[in-house]
Amino acid sequence: MEIAFDRAFDYQELQDFLEAQHPNREVLLVYEGITDWEDARAGQAKFEYFEDKEAEEGFKFGLIVLVESTAALPLIERLASQLSRHFRCPTMCDASRVILYDQNEFYSLLFEHGKVFLVDNYRQENGGDDFKVVELHYEEPA
Repeated sequence: MEIAFDRAFDYQELQDFLEAQHPNREVLLVYEGITDWEDARAGQAKFEYFEDKEAEEGFKFGLIVLVESTAALPLIERLASQLSRHFRCPTMCDASRVILYDQNEFYSLLFEHGKVFLVDNYRQENGGDDFKVVELHYEEPA
């Protein structure tokens, strides 16, 4: 599962953030030129930072979150919300748990300026822009 954002992060700032979010686990952040999947060990919280080099603007950076839990969507939402607050940048993640109760690649949650929006990404997936549907009265999962 992925979290998308509109700015680049260097390895250390993202590693420090992820370690603070997972204080009782070792964190592996796969980051081009610094770490690789060969560094992975059992029991680690695993993440991969990436940049969509084909995208010219927008949410061209992301974090793949490898989860071993059945509660993956709440974990992703919490992390996207915390990333947005901590780094003061918009983030997007899957909206399935909140609105559809079924995985749907065309709807996302956008965390931006302390607010949460439901976003229709259908047009973006087909070369257009995201469309904010509605601001949500959102409560972060426990």
